[in-house]
Amino acid sequence: MTAAPNTASTAVRTLGQPVSRRLGDVLVAQGLITQDGLARAIAAQKGTSERLGSVLLRLNLVAEEQLLGSLSRQYGVPLIAVSQLEIDPEALNLVPAQIAKKHAVLPIKRVGNMLTLAMADPTDVFALDNVAFMTNLQILPLVASEVAIREGIERHYEGQTSGITDIVSELNSGASPDVEVVDEGDEAATKIDVFELKESADEAPVVKLVNKVLADAIQKGASDIHWESYEKVFRIRFRIDGVLHEMLSLPKKVEAATISRLKIMSNLDIAERRVPQDGRIKLRYNTREIDFRVSVLPTIFGEKAVLRILDKDALQLDLSKLGFDPWALEQFEKVIRQPYGMILITGPTGSGKTTTLYSAIHTINSPEHNIMTAEDPVEYNLKGVNQVQINEGVGRTFASALRAFLRQDPDVILLIDMGVPPFLVASSLLLVLAQRLGRKICKDCKEPYEVDEESLLPYGHVLTGVGRTQVYKGRGCTTCNFTGMKGRVAIYEIMPVTQELRDMIIKGASTAELRGMAQSQGMKTLRQAGLLKVLFDGVTTVEEVLRVTVAE
Repeated sequence: MTAAPNTASTAVRTLGQPVSRRLGDVLVAQGLITQDGLARAIAAQKGTSERLGSVLLRLNLVAEEQLLGSLSRQYGVPLIAVSQLEIDPEALNLVPAQIAKKHAVLPIKRVGNMLTLAMADPTDVFALDNVAFMTNLQILPLVASEVAIREGIERHYEGQTSGITDIVSELNSGASPDVEVVDEGDEAATKIDVFELKESADEAPVVKLVNKVLADAIQKGASDIHWESYEKVFRIRFRIDGVLHEMLSLPKKVEAATISRLKIMSNLDIAERRVPQDGRIKLRYNTREIDFRVSVLPTIFGEKAVLRILDKDALQLDLSKLGFDPWALEQFEKVIRQPYGMILITGPTGSGKTTTLYSAIHTINSPEHNIMTAEDPVEYNLKGVNQVQINEGVGRTFASALRAFLRQDPDVILLIDMGVPPFLVASSLLLVLAQRLGRKICKDCKEPYEVDEESLLPYGHVLTGVGRTQVYKGRGCTTCNFTGMKGRVAIYEIMPVTQELRDMIIKGASTAELRGMAQSQGMKTLRQAGLLKVLFDGVTTVEEVLRVTVAE
């Protein structure tokens, strides 16, 4: 075994750096293929996930030795024999086997922030950027035979690929469910052998696949699992710390049985594939009880399912640990203890509103209070709280629930949705809170660095003149999957509603006018609050704050 080449002339791929010329253009320029041959290969490649180099070899338009030699000369990338290299196990751990197989790449070694990668096609920008993003490292590409790379993947990953791969192999070897789509004009309907579909969904490989994915998602701390149907593949993605990551790309034939399995688990109708359906799964993982909120949606290529993971053990109900700065925490705790009035909490899906609301309820919950909630859906069960699940199908709407609550002698009411004009609530409004969730810097690889105060000028006066230029970033480690980020932190914008603001709301003042008045009274905007967390708390980065907030 020999070590990987380490020549100074070797090209280094960093995230976002463009590759100058495409493979086909290079081969035409060097006279190895004709323009007609290239057009033929591109036509054969359409509608497939096959790389252009593989198509050229399959059509015998170029010899592999010529192809690899051309790539090596054009880009100054060494041509290596994978079988003669010593593969570093640490490098293998950085790139999942599924990604290595998808892109035909093999990690060779890691030195500092540089990952050496054997590639069949060093012009594959998507593969380079995908691995660079996943590992948070610079990529040093080497050229090698695709056959040798795939043999290396099978040999070196061994047991690491056995989990999902073996399950998929079992699925591929079995019979496909008999599903026939018949177009009947405006009365289009899907004709399904429900018995066979249910039977295939209950088969061991499908059950193992779904259970494996659910377990992996819980272990990785995912908040959502996306099961997506496309024309030729069935893709699974996890949302981890607010960002989606592709985990698996499976054969299209497993889609029907897998989605049916999810429907069976969540008590949905497996024969109904034309309308959206919502359900719930409850399972025990080790000693933890975990709920999954299930949404199934028909798309043009099949059904897409999204599972929101509701882990009671991970629910943080301590207001002091949610990320409020001292002033904001004081304002919020003061208003939730008021004997009357309304608090409005806003934010997009997945911004942590439910956690904030539940934490507020938890803080004031006592035997002396009758607390009522109307939710769609009820995400977590709160001890001592009367929670109502909205069901518009039977007439149990937010409006009807609120009318019923008023006859239930309530002290505190929580509504997930209102849908009323602002002037109707202005007189009773005590506080408005907006929030976002940003990724936290990984504690295990967090390191400081200095920034020039002038570089902070574009982000507003809140960061200038504070006398602090030390910020933090994550170097990348196994804990955070080499992203430098692990976990999430809430960023809050709190606006106590003063009499001046109340009068402006009633008069229909614009958002800009309300913001200006609130800021003059001490309110920090979402972006300002986030950037202060960068400088004073050191829990996140400027880039992350800019990602989750908008400029004022």
